[in-house]
Amino acid sequence: MKQHLLKATGLLTGVQTLGVVASIVRTKITALLIGTAGVGLVNYFSQGIALLSNTTGLGLSFSAVQRLGRLYERGQSATIETYVAVLRSWTLLIAFFGTLVCLLVGPLMSFSATGTFAQTTLWWWLSPAIGATTLLGTEMAILKGTHRLKALALSTGASTLTTLLITAGFYYYIGVEGVVPTLVSCLVAHLGLTLWLTCRQFPFRTAFCHRTFRTAGRYLIRLGVAYMGAGLMGSGADLLIATLLMRLGGVQTVGLYAAGFTLTVSYVRLIFSAVDADYFPRLSALIHDRMGAQQLANAQVVVLVALVSPCIVGLAGVLPWLVPLLYTDAFMAVVPMVACALLSMYFKAIYTPLAYYALARAESKIYFFMETLYYAVLVLAVVGGFMLGRKCFVLPHIGGLVGAGIGITMANLFDFCAIALVYGHRYGFRFEKKTLRFCVLQGLLVGVGLFASLFAGNIMCFLLPIGCAMLSALYGWQAVKQD
Repeated sequence: MKQHLLKATGLLTGVQTLGVVASIVRTKITALLIGTAGVGLVNYFSQGIALLSNTTGLGLSFSAVQRLGRLYERGQSATIETYVAVLRSWTLLIAFFGTLVCLLVGPLMSFSATGTFAQTTLWWWLSPAIGATTLLGTEMAILKGTHRLKALALSTGASTLTTLLITAGFYYYIGVEGVVPTLVSCLVAHLGLTLWLTCRQFPFRTAFCHRTFRTAGRYLIRLGVAYMGAGLMGSGADLLIATLLMRLGGVQTVGLYAAGFTLTVSYVRLIFSAVDADYFPRLSALIHDRMGAQQLANAQVVVLVALVSPCIVGLAGVLPWLVPLLYTDAFMAVVPMVACALLSMYFKAIYTPLAYYALARAESKIYFFMETLYYAVLVLAVVGGFMLGRKCFVLPHIGGLVGAGIGITMANLFDFCAIALVYGHRYGFRFEKKTLRFCVLQGLLVGVGLFASLFAGNIMCFLLPIGCAMLSALYGWQAVKQD
């Protein structure tokens, strides 16, 4: 089981890494061909598409995975075909709704950004992208729910390369005027490729008149809205933290914190992305088998900790060289902050498989409550840590960031304890002894490596973390091999 989870996580993480590299190349192409103004327009319209599609999509692409995973594990082929037809029917309605919303709010989006209605037509042209994003999410959910991970990787990888070609072509021939056509064309191309892969197994048909249409829709929307609401709470927490830090330390502090948070979370998040695609459908199928679900969750914990631990320790060791490479020397103040915050990713690797229990059981209120509690604690911990850090350190500017980094770790430690207690009591989850032993030993290696990156002198602040990372990777590989 562990080796399968490792292969699935490795495959999807590799594809996500390809996507990150392609994104960097695409940004470079954009900057060369249409300049900084063009890059700004791409970012502005991309954020708008994400906001509208996430809000109007009602979390359908996530909630669908839970039900499909359960049906697939039971081998109910006929039921899956019917459910896919019903799912696509609801998706068409929601995609139409999202497109209509974009058409209606286009003037508002234009006025809020420019103070005029000059960009209204551009937002109207972008409206098909909202519907395409919703349709794409459902087709990707079908691949995830039916465990077609190779097809999922092919869809993501091929669309990444196609996007590069489309971007280069449009910007080379029509310049900055190609921003909107590029965004729409890239989404439509990705949707077309994914539809080709899903329709090979599930030909496209609808079931608006099927007897389960209403009940299935209510189930999908209830769970999806909870997931979407948790995401909105996360965005709200990030905005509140940025606002409070700006009042306490100014815009420079916000920029440094954002860079540090990106280094802490964004790259390790590539590993966690595989959990949605492979682990969640499997957990949904086994959730009513307490021992089977517990065994799967423990195996996923081991795999995540085995992958995350050497990554965060190795990252801590190269931070003094990585930060100037990715940013400038002015951002060196984030190095101690990131070193203090990286431990949060270790705790996240342990509790993430548990956090899916509520979603797998379709208990949306429990999931939303736990996520809301975490984000509330995160805001308090980061802002409180920043304020305490400024008072306790000789250099208040750096001390505040260090306190914020410690706050991120403390918030994730709290989330780990809260989830372990609540879900352990409600669902009867228990960590296996070998899982606990593995996590404790990996935690010691992570702790030593992070401590060395902060306090060891000269070259040792690099050699000790890298040595701990190598030992962590070796120990993790041995644990995964013991399937």
